[in-house]
Amino acid sequence: MLFTAVSMGCLAFAILADREDRPFAVMVTLLFLGVTFLVVMELVMLRRVVWDGFRLRSGTEMHFVGTGFSGVSPALAGLCFTSAAAIIIWTWVTPGEIPITGPVGRTGGLLLLTFMGLGTLSVVVLKRFYPSGIKMDAEAVRVRQGISEHCFRWSELESVTLHIRRRHAFLDIAGEEGNHLSLPAIYYESNPYYVAELILFYLRHPDRRELLCDPDAAIREVMEIEGPDAP
Repeated sequence: MLFTAVSMGCLAFAILADREDRPFAVMVTLLFLGVTFLVVMELVMLRRVVWDGFRLRSGTEMHFVGTGFSGVSPALAGLCFTSAAAIIIWTWVTPGEIPITGPVGRTGGLLLLTFMGLGTLSVVVLKRFYPSGIKMDAEAVRVRQGISEHCFRWSELESVTLHIRRRHAFLDIAGEEGNHLSLPAIYYESNPYYVAELILFYLRHPDRRELLCDPDAAIREVMEIEGPDAP
């Protein structure tokens, strides 16, 4: 409700502003809308976490996939920030317009907005091809964050634990030579307790890792042996 009221206020400000103030009003509106879309993205990412199970990528091996930062909201946020930067440039190059950020050449705000806008759009595009998540196969546990992938071979994996930080569960994966990652659930959109249990099971049972090529069979195996109804 608050975001809606402020958004309507910004839009009214942009529409009703005087001619000389309108570029600034539009820029402020775009900045607010960009931040709003990022907040919406964060809320959507939290709601997409499957707390009672797993979110698996179809047609692959065991791959808990995170789809955050790849939807409409982050793309709109990036467009808003980039458009705000374009308005600043427009006030610089258009005769008679008052530069929004002061004398031409003071580019700090422009560079920041350009970086935020193009950076957000770049992440959206990359997420389409390199979704974050945790992949398990017979050789290793692989964690993708952005374009980088961290590989924990089973023989090098030392511990898998959970800890609570700011009321959120983080999955900690530690390997040899100080290789360590702490992942919130939005990175793999699955219940962190279940994911930790699966990794620990196949860490302790190397003879069963061939099941990881079939996610359904791999999950059933853990539930039959470690589940509440197991003998």
